[in-house]
Order: sequence, then structure tokens, then C-alpha cells
Amino acid sequence: MKFFGISANLMSLGAIDFGMIVDGAVVMIENSVHRMQQHGEEEEPLTSIATAGLEVARPMAFGVGIIIAVYLPILFLQGLEGRMFRPMAITVCTALLGSLLLALTVIPVLCSFVFRKGLRGKKKGSDQPWMERLSHCYIAGLSWVIRHRAAVISAMVVVMIASLASLAFIGTEFMPSLDEGSILVETRKLPRHLAERLHRDLEAGGEDAPRLSGDCRCYDQDRPPRLCHGGHGH
Repeated sequence: MKFFGISANLMSLGAIDFGMIVDGAVVMIENSVHRMQQHGEEEEPLTSIATAGLEVARPMAFGVGIIIAVYLPILFLQGLEGRMFRPMAITVCTALLGSLLLALTVIPVLCSFVFRKGLRGKKKGSDQPWMERLSHCYIAGLSWVIRHRAAVISAMVVVMIASLASLAFIGTEFMPSLDEGSILVETRKLPRHLAERLHRDLEAGGEDAPRLSGDCRCYDQDRPPRLCHGGHGH
């Protein structure tokens, strides 16, 4: 952030999600443990960790690349929107790249220290009862979805079309108007030379100058207000 001249504030750090940052490290550790569970008797722990890292390196890189691609258009915004949201996009992109580099380099090294003797007291298929029940439910649901592929895809297409059609009713705008319940009063004054010119035109206008009925107060920039009877409005 210091390299890009961005300070740590609500706009620059507000979009950073802790889940996105640690997702790569979690995937790397989980796949290493899974690999050692499946091939712990056939491979050395270091070999299992290295192979597990190679298996998930490409999917992790593509996943981070997709998230970064979502933020890239924000980098090209101009005006007030660009000044507000460009620091956020730069912070998120650099944080994701840093987390990917950490997951591909440091995490496998730490796994090699922690699991240098393999998994202790962990046998294949020795999951907790609640995890086994959850896995059975997931497998049953996944099997039903795969058997009814056409119905699932059709339902998702209908939901997507309905979501896109709803945009016509809710409206779209980049910077929404906010009603904070406060009133802002702004005053604007004409430049001095325009005010003086207007004063001269009114003085020399004669019959063409607009007249005010009754009494009115005349205001001049250099004199206090005075009462005018039946004269021209100043």
C-alpha cells in the first residue's frame, strides 16, 4: 500500500475479506492432509506434501485470477468514483496476490515441519460421527442433483433470468443518493464585476428596467441596506 501511495482507511481496507485471504492456505493444508491420508503408507510425507501442492497450484491460481479480474474495471474508473474505489481495488488485488504467493511457498514448508513424521493416530476413514453423517447427506444430495441434471440446470436458468429481469424494477446507479436527514445550505454570489454591471444596467435602464410595486429594500455590496420607495429593484 505504501508503494502505491495508499493509506489504511475504511475505503481501502473495507473490501478485504478474511476468507479470501486464507482460502489458498486452507486448500493447500487440506489437500496435503488428504494426500497423506490416502497415500501415507506408500509415500514419504514430504513427497505427499509436494504432490498435493502441485495438484492445487493451478486451481488456486485460476481462482485468484478470477477474483482479481472482477476488480480490474474499478482500476479504470475516473472522477470521484475512481478516487473513492481505486484504493480498494488495488488493496484487494495486492492482498490476493500476496496470499497466493504465501500459500504456494510458505504453507508447504510449514506443512513439511508439522507433518514431517506423517499423520499420527489418524487412520483412513476415522472421521467424526457428525462428519460422516454430513458426508452421507451431501453424497445423497449430490447424487440426486447429478441424476436430474436437466431439471437443475433449467431451474438455475430461470432464476438467473428472473434476477436479470428484476433490475428493471429496482434501478441501477453507481453512486446512490443518500437521505441522511440533514440539510445542506449553499450560497453562491455573483462575481463582483457582474454585480457592478447589473447595478449600472438597473440604474441606466429607465423604462426598460423591471419595477417593483410598493416599498422594497435595496442592497448594495458596499453600502448597508436602504429603503427604496417606488424605485427600481437593485
